Amino acid sequence: MSFSLEEDFQIKLFEDGVLLSEFVITGLEDVLTKGWSKYNLTGPPKVNVAVHLENSGIIEIKPPTATCEETYWVNETRKIPKKSNSTDEVADEASNSSDADTNSTNSSGTKNSTGNKSKAEEFDIEIVQVKKKKKHDKKLLMTTLEYKPKPLRGDALKAAQLRLEAMAATEHEVQLVNEMKNELEALVYGSRDKMEDGILVKVSTSDQRDEVVKLSGEIEEWSYEGSTEKNEYETRLVSLRALLGPMEERAQELEAREDLPDMVKEILDDIKQSKSTIKKEMSWVNESKIEKAQEKLSEFTEWWGQRQEKQKKLPLSEVPAFTKIEVVDKVKQVQQEWDKLKKIKKPKAETKKKDAKEDDKADEKKTDESLPASIEATEKALSDVKKAKADAIENEDYDKAQDVKKQQEALTKHLAQLKEKADKDKAEL
Repeated sequence: MSFSLEEDFQIKLFEDGVLLSEFVITGLEDVLTKGWSKYNLTGPPKVNVAVHLENSGIIEIKPPTATCEETYWVNETRKIPKKSNSTDEVADEASNSSDADTNSTNSSGTKNSTGNKSKAEEFDIEIVQVKKKKKHDKKLLMTTLEYKPKPLRGDALKAAQLRLEAMAATEHEVQLVNEMKNELEALVYGSRDKMEDGILVKVSTSDQRDEVVKLSGEIEEWSYEGSTEKNEYETRLVSLRALLGPMEERAQELEAREDLPDMVKEILDDIKQSKSTIKKEMSWVNESKIEKAQEKLSEFTEWWGQRQEKQKKLPLSEVPAFTKIEVVDKVKQVQQEWDKLKKIKKPKAETKKKDAKEDDKADEKKTDESLPASIEATEKALSDVKKAKADAIENEDYDKAQDVKKQQEALTKHLAQLKEKADKDKAEL
């Protein structure tokens, strides 16, 4: 609502002719006589009242705002063209004509200084008054008087909120029970159909299937009366799944084992090919590493043979001797060992040195020139060199490891000298 007013007012809320609430608005008269009395107002204040209908159906009125408009005058500076008389104009024309003649004969193109006038000489300054407008806002005070039925307040409101939360929790529990009821019903009907599935018949005994059918019938009969407790449905779901789950796992493994022997044979053939390549063409590979990889290959081959023999003796209705995931994981580990050996690079050929002693001295001199000057820098460089040496050994780059070893020895010796010198200087102080 928007209206013009100069005094405090009231808003009354009715429903079917019954007074529900009364809102007393104050502060408008006070601001007009005190705060806004010094302003040159263009008219009475404009009051804006927002009336909201909440989602709950309750009408809420926000504290109103009063707005007034003030007018005032301010001085502004303006530029106006400068006026000149006729005599000046004739003199200016004569001067301009003379300037033009001079410019026409002046080969250097120099202009007469009197021919240019500054902008300040072309305009006059004028001060004028301009009318301005400005708005002022004031949040008014609102006091609410409630009549019957009065809205909830304080403890009564908190109690109602608790009841609402309890109702929401109960409804959520009912929803969970209904969902679990549907899940149990689907499992009961599905389990009966699965007992006639060919592959499940292979991996189960008649007693096991009869037990599933019997429990399904008992659950179905119980569900006619049902329960409102979620744990009642959870208990029956768990018990039926405990019977049906192992059968489904055995059926899944039975299908997975069909192509498993061929897959393992293919990987083992690849490992044998890698072994042959390493033996014939990669003489630089350490023999102990080959023996270690061969040991793992033999262990897997023995384990795989034993598991296959055990599985042949086991009835399909019992827990299988192995799972596909288990076998694939083991054979992949063996394959990775041989792949790692195939990636070992051939070490670089050693070059003969004419004079080993002279080269060592040159290297030592070069190393001394590049050594750090402080203890902290030397310790950091030594740590980096140790790490580089470890990486070189791991990658079997023995030439690099030997070079790094020399750097480590030089840094260690240099660090000891620095510390000895530091201790000596400290003792002299």
